[in-house]
Amino acid sequence: MKRYIAWLAAAIVGAAIGASIISSFYTRAIRVLASSPLQSMEDTQRYRCTLSMAVLDRLETNQPDRAKLLLAREIAMYYKQSLGLPESPDRKKMLEHIDTLRAKCTVLNEEISKPQ
Repeated sequence: MKRYIAWLAAAIVGAAIGASIISSFYTRAIRVLASSPLQSMEDTQRYRCTLSMAVLDRLETNQPDRAKLLLAREIAMYYKQSLGLPESPDRKKMLEHIDTLRAKCTVLNEEISKPQ
């Protein structure tokens, strides 16, 4: 009987040690996975802010053609290679709007027409 109690105690201690090791691993993994989207959102926000500042600076220094060029390049980049689903309804709607704008804006048309 004492042998079974010893085996049971060893199993419980082993399970407790294993659980603590696994929980520390999963805690680190969850922390990394949770911070990745936040970092991505921060990077996106920083990029958008930088682009907006550049465009605003061009407009403030009476360089509207340079501002248009910066914006047209961003739109052309989305037009040529989107990271989202290629057949999503939102993307189709955006592409239709870009095509409409492309007919009016020569800078945008030139940027989209450039080879990658």
